[in-house]
Amino acid sequence: MQVFRRCIATLESLKLVERHSGSGYSLSRYFPKMNWELWAFEVKVDHWRRALYQALRYRALPIVL
Repeated sequence: MQVFRRCIATLESLKLVERHSGSGYSLSRYFPKMNWELWAFEVKVDHWRRALYQALRYRALPIVL
């Protein structure tokens, strides 16, 4: 939970997410105006073929906001 709270606080400080009443969050109203790329990495040493397959598959999926 500490890691999650720290990450959410960082996203809030960057104005990427907004907190709503209770414990809900959503993308900030400023989010569509930003122009940036997001990269993620995952290492699977034992199952590298599966990792390569997933990376290629996820890259091919369209992003819907």
